[in-house]
Amino acid sequence: PRADEQIYDCNMTTGADNLIPGRVLIIRDLATNQISVFDGLIKYLQDKPMVAKVKVDSPTRLELGWTVKHLPLTKGAEGMGIFALTFIKGDLRAHESVVLAGYDNAENRSGTCVLAK
Repeated sequence: PRADEQIYDCNMTTGADNLIPGRVLIIRDLATNQISVFDGLIKYLQDKPMVAKVKVDSPTRLELGWTVKHLPLTKGAEGMGIFALTFIKGDLRAHESVVLAGYDNAENRSGTCVLAK
C-alpha cells in the first residue's frame, strides 16, 4: 500500500452462486479522493484495482458501483456483472450485491471490514 492510500479490508459471507468473492478491498486515494475496489475476481480479470463509481460518500456511508465485463460463467460463457457495495463507516460493515445483465436474480453478501491502512 502507498502512503497516500486508505484501505478497508472486508470479509464477506459466502453466497449461493459465488459471484461475489469472499474478500474485497476498498481503496481510497487520499490525494485524488478516487476510490477503487479489488477482489479475487478483479485480480483474475485485470490484476489491478478497478476504479469504482462513487454514488454516495457521506460521513456515515459510502456507496459504490462498478461493472465487470467478461465475467466468467459456467460452460465457458461470459456475462456482465453490475456490482454495488455499501460501506457503513461507523461500524465497518459492508453489503455487496451483483446482478448479471439480462437476468433478474441478484446475489447479495454482507460482511465486516477492518481499516488495513
